[in-house]
Amino acid sequence: MGPLLLLLLLISNAHAVTECPRECECDAIPPHNASWAVYCHRGGINDTLFADILNRLPPTLKVLDVQTVSWRPANKFKWSDNLNRFSQLKQLRLVRCGIPAMSRSTRLPSLELLDLHGNEIEHATMGNFGGMPNLRFLDLSHNHLSILPTGVFTFLHNLRSLSLSNNSITELSANLLRGLRTLKSLRLDSNRIPIKQINDLFADVPQLDELHLNDCHLSSIANLSLNDVAQLRHLGLANNNLRTIPTRELGQLAHLAVLDLSGNSLNEVGACAFCSNNISRLDLSHNRLGLVKHPFHADAFRNIPLVELDISFNHLDEFHSSSLGWAQESIRALSVAGNSLGGKKSRFIFILFLVTTGVLGFDFI
Repeated sequence: MGPLLLLLLLISNAHAVTECPRECECDAIPPHNASWAVYCHRGGINDTLFADILNRLPPTLKVLDVQTVSWRPANKFKWSDNLNRFSQLKQLRLVRCGIPAMSRSTRLPSLELLDLHGNEIEHATMGNFGGMPNLRFLDLSHNHLSILPTGVFTFLHNLRSLSLSNNSITELSANLLRGLRTLKSLRLDSNRIPIKQINDLFADVPQLDELHLNDCHLSSIANLSLNDVAQLRHLGLANNNLRTIPTRELGQLAHLAVLDLSGNSLNEVGACAFCSNNISRLDLSHNRLGLVKHPFHADAFRNIPLVELDISFNHLDEFHSSSLGWAQESIRALSVAGNSLGGKKSRFIFILFLVTTGVLGFDFI
């Protein structure tokens, strides 16, 4: 009876390990269906339930996604070192789970994506990431981080995207990004970081392709060393306190293709505002362009391949096809929502512009 009982126990345990938890949905990953992608979006997961979920998943797990929407019961649990069982795990999302801290004993050698946004993490250290040598995407946004020590990301030599937005960061160590030669995207939105400290970061990541400084209380970027990240193709400066388009500073970014200046206090687009750039997508929404009679200079969009333009919510009460000057020949998507273009004359001129230029996408409401 002893050997038979042992065999039954082994079979029972094997079944438990590979059973999809009732709190989740599980998809087998082809071609052999030996690995799983697991999504737990029903909410109400605590420490006990999280431990039970991990115990039921196969060691070949590739994707684990735990999050919930606001109208479902909230998740609330701590980081578990039982995650180390999943040596093949490539994507881990533990979003808005009330996690107070990461472990210093994490060993996830295959992990490529780690999304921890919306938790309660206050500190991050080098030890938190030492066991993730292949990490490429890291999202620590919407946590409670305030100070990040030197070397915290030292082991992440393959990191391509880092989001630290919406924390309480007021100080950055000068060598924070040293060694991150593959980093392409950096998000620092909604942090009050001195410009000098932001500049200090640039020296270690001249290869940056995408930079987001939205809602950083910037009234000027005159002292921002954009020449140190001259390869930028995407720049976010939304929801700051800019009163004029920083043409001179942007002139250092010859490759810039996407620019977000929404939510500032801009009331005009001057001559050759973006002549030194390669902008195809431009967001000027939620500014004050309609508060002056002629917000667009005739040469405002000269020499740029502008395809998408957003001028919604700008207090505009009229629109003339000539307003966009050079952009008339290239633009294919235009947003003017939230303006007062309700008059017959304004509407007629707007529709005439759409017909004659062949705009493929627009909104009017």
